[in-house]
Amino acid sequence: LKPGRTETALHTNPRPGDLLLEDQDGDNIITPTDVVRLGNGRAETQFALSFGIRYKGFDFSMMAQGQGNANVYIQRAAPYTQAVTGQIITSYINERWTEATPQYRCLYADKQRLNIISSYDVHNAAYLRLKNVQLSYTFSGGFFEKIKVQGLKLFVSGENLLTWSSFPEGFDPERVASNSSVTVYPLIKSFTGGLILNF
Repeated sequence: LKPGRTETALHTNPRPGDLLLEDQDGDNIITPTDVVRLGNGRAETQFALSFGIRYKGFDFSMMAQGQGNANVYIQRAAPYTQAVTGQIITSYINERWTEATPQYRCLYADKQRLNIISSYDVHNAAYLRLKNVQLSYTFSGGFFEKIKVQGLKLFVSGENLLTWSSFPEGFDPERVASNSSVTVYPLIKSFTGGLILNF
């Protein structure tokens, strides 16, 4: 540590890549009295937007949803230590401390060092997601009247097509609680197509 740097029992034998913890009460040692509240685990706002238009035989609709500022603590021990069983967050490995990338935190097998709760692992879970888009066209009259079909509707739709968020890669801001200690499989992007016959 640099001269005058605050000591802490949590970082015995400090090394490059350790978190720098702020001495909140000014006693020059990091203790439980330095714990402060970090953010708000509940979203300030939640919203949804929908839009639809019909022109001749065409129908188009879309829906987006999201939430405003919400703070989520992600426990780093989970994505690191579960690598043995095949579950790991790629961005946490790529964005790790090296001499060339000193802005990141070091990786440890030591859970005590990994489990230090700090603002470094509190993230903004605000997001905007294009939840659903559907396009369809309905054929009617002419040939369909001859075969006694009122109409044929062809459609294609997509779910979870785009998401705008600063949340860490590998986590889904829609599917995490205020304290995420395990990885949750994110919502998948899906596409559906089909036809509907009306007799």
